[in-house]
Amino acid sequence: MSFGTGGANLVECDFRGNQGSTGGAVYMPGGPSTFTLCEFNDNDAGGEGGAVWASVSVAPFEFINTLFLRNDADEGGGIYFSDTTTSGPNPKLEFCSLIGNAANSGGGIRFFGRDPQITSCILWDNAFPNGTTSYASQISDGGGGIEVVTYSDVMHLTPLSNGNTDADPTFLDPTAQDEDATNDYWLATGSPCIDAADSTNLPSGVTNDLADKPRVLDDPCTVDAGTGMPTYLDMGVYEFNRCVGVEGPCNEFNLGDCDPLGPTGPNGLIDVCEIAEFPDLDLDGSGSLDVCQPRIVQGVAGVSFAEHAFSGYIDPRQESSDGINVDLGIEKFTIVFAEPVGRREPAGDPLTAADFTVQVSSGTDMPKITDVDTTGNPSIVLTLDRKLPLQKTTIFTVDAISLLTGHVILSAGYGDPNRMRVGYLPTDVNQNSTNDPFDLLVFRQYANGILKPKIGVADDFVDTNRSGALDPFDLLVFRQLVNGVSPPSTRVWAGETLH
Repeated sequence: MSFGTGGANLVECDFRGNQGSTGGAVYMPGGPSTFTLCEFNDNDAGGEGGAVWASVSVAPFEFINTLFLRNDADEGGGIYFSDTTTSGPNPKLEFCSLIGNAANSGGGIRFFGRDPQITSCILWDNAFPNGTTSYASQISDGGGGIEVVTYSDVMHLTPLSNGNTDADPTFLDPTAQDEDATNDYWLATGSPCIDAADSTNLPSGVTNDLADKPRVLDDPCTVDAGTGMPTYLDMGVYEFNRCVGVEGPCNEFNLGDCDPLGPTGPNGLIDVCEIAEFPDLDLDGSGSLDVCQPRIVQGVAGVSFAEHAFSGYIDPRQESSDGINVDLGIEKFTIVFAEPVGRREPAGDPLTAADFTVQVSSGTDMPKITDVDTTGNPSIVLTLDRKLPLQKTTIFTVDAISLLTGHVILSAGYGDPNRMRVGYLPTDVNQNSTNDPFDLLVFRQYANGILKPKIGVADDFVDTNRSGALDPFDLLVFRQLVNGVSPPSTRVWAGETLH
């Protein structure tokens, strides 16, 4: 196929088994061109460009989320970029996979003059005709340019920097050699390409990968190594999806295999594989285990938490008043005094709501105390008539005396009183009143048993999915609270502070 000098913008195109002397599938002598979610499989050129031959002298070329598989040529088994000028736009490859292509020069890519920008890609097992591989069989410079490779997995690449790796990408079944290789080159559990790409170069319109699965999907069992926002996109054309039936360990939280976490119990398979046998695990009929999907509150405006059910959730104790934003808050908490306390007047009587004053920062609608439980004195449990406002500091003062000494503990009537400050900032795991990267560090230390969370912190900040125990999905929910989920959108808590 030749496009002349007019260029082209191709989406979801499939080029298989084509032959030509130059450009086995596509010949592009000029004109700006973009290929998105395309496949070039088993094409052949007698000369240059087994799949694509492109002149990049004057026009930009961009390949996005496109697969080049088992294409052959004398030069540039996958792609041949030709240039006869000294200036011009650099071709770009983003979230592409070039696998098993072959040529005498540049089994994957052969280029001249320009500086190809290769980001979040996989170049693997591209070879010379005799089957041997080297870095030059992945990418070959014919002169006048230099490739710029970032956050990619390239066979034999050295030195390693800029987020790159040369580790085996660990494909699901690379030896199958099926005509339809979609399943064969999905990433398998443990791949170094998982959560390791640069999301800044993913166009906003690309929401699915080459297998029509979600392109933006976090693996809760992999520590993020990527960059951008979010930090958990995968290299190559396929986003790893633990919920499509891939078996494997889940070791970040020292929990062994993920299988025991599921509703069906341990049986040697990750429970997402059992949807067909247990349809209740996939109530929305999406084909993925419900627990693996983004936990978004599906609230209804004006309907209380008790009056409607959620199809997915971030926290069963958190309610959405408008179906989009997540409303969180605290309505009961415990104050622990150093010694037993009581009222000043009458002296020593149990504390009541009348002994407390409540003030919220930057607000006039103050919550009221509806119950004071002194059963565990010196631990006093206060119940409010509403949730405390998020991010705002609520100040409590109380007229109380020590039952041991008779001295005033806190007082609203003596000069500048001591104050108890209470506030809730979601994801503020390290309790420093700011959502920052150290919250994730402390979260992982709690989850791995390196640190033991304080009373209340485990329930409110670490067990984010409210399962009653720490599991990998707590990290998934934590990240969704920090970064938001779209669509629909939930509030982004990254960088927020308590005030």
